[in-house]
Amino acid sequence: MTDDLPSARQFRQQITLFRGHSAAVVYGFAPAGQFTQIWYDQWRSSVISSYGYALEELGLHPYFVDAAAFARQALDGSLPKVICAFNLNAGITPIHHWSMVPSVASWCGIKPFPSEADVLIVSERKDTASLIARECGLAVPKNFQKDELLSLNPLTPVMIKPRDLGGSVGLKRSTAGELAADKAIQPTDVLQEFVRGFDLTIPVVWQPEVARENCTAGISGISA
Repeated sequence: MTDDLPSARQFRQQITLFRGHSAAVVYGFAPAGQFTQIWYDQWRSSVISSYGYALEELGLHPYFVDAAAFARQALDGSLPKVICAFNLNAGITPIHHWSMVPSVASWCGIKPFPSEADVLIVSERKDTASLIARECGLAVPKNFQKDELLSLNPLTPVMIKPRDLGGSVGLKRSTAGELAADKAIQPTDVLQEFVRGFDLTIPVVWQPEVARENCTAGISGISA
């Protein structure tokens, strides 16, 4: 470890500075949603409570609050003093609804985790994520416009993906011919070539004590 990187001891000392403070754990409460919000997946109690356990291990007090109440309290000044807010308001579409918590938090001077609103929106959208990956030199499947499907062999396998849904929700394998004739396709749907082989998801997390990323165990699947 180089001299300019914090040691494990220094890292622990920094953590102790947070003890006695509070942190908001902001989750999505579906019944309190409005008709414009469509919930396709939500973190359950086990995930939400795990954030509370982790914060308590660090000596902080978790403040559990749903997204709408967090926004109201933060903006009207009634929110208890918190040093940060963890955004668990996930599994909701349109994608810009995800950014409500980090946007309000930043506006009110509260550090949002795991990311700021602009990072969340850009990285979660499948179309922009593909562009970023391509610019980084990664090989990504070819994208098609719907009218381009007519120039392909009708039996060519093509994937259709909702732009704003995560967790493989709405992911479907079809053919160029079927999709070219499908009138239900939305302008926001992502059409990509089907790639045979293995699918491997590798989470990358930042390790502040060594100032670098670390790759955790991958989750594999097969594209047949």
